[in-house]
Amino acid sequence: MERTESAAAIADMAASYEITLDERQAGLLVRHLEQVREENERTNLTRIVDWEEALVLHVLDSLLLVPFVPMGCDSILDIGSGAGFPGMPLAIATGVRTTLTDAVGKKTSALQRMVETLCLESQVKVLHTRIEDLARERPKSFSLITARAVSSIDVLVEYAAPLLETNGSLLVTKGPKEELTDEQYEKVLDLCGMRHVSRETFELPHGLGTRVITRMDRVEEPRIRLPRRAGMALKRPLRDR
Repeated sequence: MERTESAAAIADMAASYEITLDERQAGLLVRHLEQVREENERTNLTRIVDWEEALVLHVLDSLLLVPFVPMGCDSILDIGSGAGFPGMPLAIATGVRTTLTDAVGKKTSALQRMVETLCLESQVKVLHTRIEDLARERPKSFSLITARAVSSIDVLVEYAAPLLETNGSLLVTKGPKEELTDEQYEKVLDLCGMRHVSRETFELPHGLGTRVITRMDRVEEPRIRLPRRAGMALKRPLRDR
């Protein structure tokens, strides 16, 4: 599939979910995916190598978050960006200043090369860091935090809470499998000063699966000291307290 054909395909798919892309945005999204394929030859960024599947499972899947970006959002943090999903497509589609983070240096090096190739340095920043360290350095710094299949939702809530400004939002996109009981979910939200806002389910085209997007807002100070030491969110999850 040629670049222009791919750009038209992603614009059409996005439009079917009431997401509008102009020609420049669609072109940048395709160029980003081309860069991912090139970088994937030397750094393990994705197991999805079929082009048309990648358009859906990477690009469209990321764009599904666009309607959830709150009005007035001026800073996005993408946790565990990997190959740049969903952060890079969100940056391209919204124009919002975006920070892509990953704890793996090879991945952030690849991301930095992509940002430079796409000439997005003035809008998109790449950080090689552990998310707990970033929370100590830049607390309450972001309007919106995104994460896609990085960890369980309770761990992501703990990561995001100290980094979100008051009334900031966390958007998590995952498959349909539930990880927590309702009681565990509400317990973690309460401990982290967060509130459940919405959960919506989307069917991807071509039978490529289901996506669930959950939005949570930071509404008050956490009831516990955050961030905890690096690794504690995984070793001793708040749901088990």
